[in-house]
Amino acid sequence: MLLLYATAVLAAFIVGVILYARWHYGELESVGIPTAKPAFIFGSDPNIHDVVIHEKDYERFKQFGEVWGIYEGRSPQVFIADPEIARQILIKDFENFRNRRMLDFGHELINEMLDVLPYDTWKVLRTAFTPAFTTGKIRGMSKTIEDAVIDCVNHVDKQIGDSSGTVMDVKKLYSALTTDVIARCVFGMNINAVNDEENAFVKATADLVGDSDDPPKFFSALQTFPFLAKGIPLFPVKALDFFGGILRNVMKTRREENNLQNDMVDSLNELMAKLPTPE
Repeated sequence: MLLLYATAVLAAFIVGVILYARWHYGELESVGIPTAKPAFIFGSDPNIHDVVIHEKDYERFKQFGEVWGIYEGRSPQVFIADPEIARQILIKDFENFRNRRMLDFGHELINEMLDVLPYDTWKVLRTAFTPAFTTGKIRGMSKTIEDAVIDCVNHVDKQIGDSSGTVMDVKKLYSALTTDVIARCVFGMNINAVNDEENAFVKATADLVGDSDDPPKFFSALQTFPFLAKGIPLFPVKALDFFGGILRNVMKTRREENNLQNDMVDSLNELMAKLPTPE
């Protein structure tokens, strides 16, 4: 009797999982949108970890035309490649399409990025940020970027020297240059990343970015059952905390010393000064 009960519960659970995973299948087809056929329970791209996303998008554009749909896990998604429809959505009917998809990255710093905030919160912050990041202020960072590029060029010259057989990892070099530019413009720090691979900032950046842009092999399962990833950080917590701590410390030091460098830290402090509370 106990075995029969357990079997019935297991069968009900399996059926429930399948129904949950396939609940929205057919919705796109029912409104006449050509759709990439979904797999059993893992959506249209069950092997997304092996797919080059932009190539797959272009392949489907050629197959279906300017409007098509897929099931991202259990969630129906519509792709628009028609300029007129895109213009209508983004301009004329923006009020009906103003929210972005809700994402939980498992860390407050990433969850509060402008790109993933609900519209009402985004609008308030976007309005507050705009005066702090004028074209003139951004243009003022060009000298900082130029200095980082010059340091990189000098590093390359030093490595090559008079030898014609020197081999350099260009991807690694440009990653270091990018890290250096971000450190100078955002954090107001000259870390000299192209010359110091052991710098804590460089290591934290490497941890955050990782060696691969490919999604993990279980990503399709997370798309079907997003609750499995609830609260699980998608980025290394230690690296995020490192950058958050640095930014707070640099901003605090600038305010205390009244040391202006015309970079993003100054812009953030300028914005903070307008807020009713320090948080």
